[in-house]
Amino acid sequence: MDQPARWKQAILCAGWLCCAPSAMAAQEITWYLYDLPPLVITDGPHKGTGFMELALHQQLIPALPDYKHKVVVAPIQRIALMLKSDPQACNPGLIRNAEREQFMTFSTPTLAALPAGMFIRRGDAARVAPYVNAKGKIVLDKLLTDNKFNLGIDSARSYGGPVDAVLKPYRDKPQLFSPSIPDASRNLTQMVIAKRIDGMLGQPFEVPYYLGGRTVDDVKALAFYALEEQADVVLNHVACANSEQGQAVIHKLNAVLAKPGMREALAAHYAAWLDDDARRLADAMRRHTFAVKP
Repeated sequence: MDQPARWKQAILCAGWLCCAPSAMAAQEITWYLYDLPPLVITDGPHKGTGFMELALHQQLIPALPDYKHKVVVAPIQRIALMLKSDPQACNPGLIRNAEREQFMTFSTPTLAALPAGMFIRRGDAARVAPYVNAKGKIVLDKLLTDNKFNLGIDSARSYGGPVDAVLKPYRDKPQLFSPSIPDASRNLTQMVIAKRIDGMLGQPFEVPYYLGGRTVDDVKALAFYALEEQADVVLNHVACANSEQGQAVIHKLNAVLAKPGMREALAAHYAAWLDDDARRLADAMRRHTFAVKP
């Protein structure tokens, strides 16, 4: 090989080496989380131990070693916008629906969570017994119709379409106490314990979280009931932007989720924030939902 040709080859090789690190650099995933304790806990003694945070850092991120990972906490409205506009955006736990499918791609289900239900004082079980169906669920419509129960709700939130429809005719009636204040569910929890209201609607993990700083007796004093108007479970999924990278991430995660024990590990983070009643119910629903089909 003559001298000019050797110089040319050396220059080409040097150019390839200079470009190689950037060309081979790991792609980045930006994980958008929303600040909703105990899904994500950004301050206080339990900071960083939200069940969605633990699932992300202990299971999902380690399952994707070929990517760089960035975690951003943002309002849920911003997360939806980022999943529309950022091809690298993902969220570890969203409910799948037709609107989101237009711009998101979803994993197979990661978690069979319980929908919102009702908390009452355990000593009042006999009072709600006439409204409990054969499956052990409270028939909310029947309970409100009888007008013998003072129920607390957060006026600023949705409890799911079927439940919202049942609540609508009673919004201005005395059997519903619906404060419009920040952190309403925390206040409603305290009111149930203080016997100022008979019960409250909420996610099954809310009361154990809000009572985390109180005595164990307080936590055990309340019982969680599922509602007839709700589905048995709400399925969570990893959601990514419907981009080439997002689809690749979901494809890899689906393979990981199919491995034995993976969903059980995710469910354990969730179950840690449930009371005994809800934990038993969630475990039964998980085993039913993810049962191996013959």
